[in-house]
Amino acid sequence: MEQQRIRTYLRKKQFLNPEIINNTITNLDGDVNLSEEIKSFSILAQEKRQKFIKNTLLQQTGNDIWHPIPITKQEADALKNKNVMRKEELIAIINSVLVSIPETQCPKYTNLKNKSKAMLLTILQEIRDLNNTKEIVNEENIVSELADDEIA
Repeated sequence: MEQQRIRTYLRKKQFLNPEIINNTITNLDGDVNLSEEIKSFSILAQEKRQKFIKNTLLQQTGNDIWHPIPITKQEADALKNKNVMRKEELIAIINSVLVSIPETQCPKYTNLKNKSKAMLLTILQEIRDLNNTKEIVNEENIVSELADDEIA
């Protein structure tokens, strides 16, 4: 729990945000100015940490697309908005969802890189509809099995 609070605090302070230029480096509370040596160390440590995080995430995901975990609801909504997604992001989402559909349907969704963004949005919606239909059928089967068990 303590680690989570520290991570949240660091993200709130935007400790790893490369876009923020902090000419006066202070401690996390902001009340003590730090020496030049610790400033240069902090800058170097931030750069190394950012590279490490990016390399780790890219190795785990297997593609070049990843997003930071959203903190606020607005950040989460922005990430979920399909209209502002890049084509590569849509392809990554489609590939991650493809494993949940039957293999007989998969050949229909090949060669995604050559498809337009509008077509990719359509494909993503089709796959989600297939998953929803599959879930409804599974729920109906469970209900009928429970009814059969009660009768028996």
